[in-house]
Amino acid sequence: MSNLYELAASAGPSAEHQILSTVAARIRRAAGFRCVVGLYHPRCFVVVLTMDPHQPPVRATAARMALTVSNPLTVFDEQRKRQPFRPRIGLGVVTVDPASATPTDVINEAERQALAMASTAPRDGEQGVETEPARLR
Repeated sequence: MSNLYELAASAGPSAEHQILSTVAARIRRAAGFRCVVGLYHPRCFVVVLTMDPHQPPVRATAARMALTVSNPLTVFDEQRKRQPFRPRIGLGVVTVDPASATPTDVINEAERQALAMASTAPRDGEQGVETEPARLR
């Protein structure tokens, strides 16, 4: 999420927590409850999905997640005034065989893809999210 700290000056220190909590809930809702969601660092969530016949395809889940997470939200400042916020996100999708994957390499590749996507992502008022999974073996 490239713009996490945008409201820090105007909304105060609680803005970051409000945004991260909302984004985590949106990720969980979009990705499903049979996944692992973690915070790698304040601007980077890691979502681990298991590919099995009972889960929707990863590409569809990633697209749904990108659209859900990037919806606008309201943050309350220290005076309880509403501040609009629209997360700008990048999304990296890496498919791995867990038996041979190196976690650091997987996270680095996903983060590289997410940063590349965030630099070309639409700004406020624009539409469209496209993801193309990379495969590491």
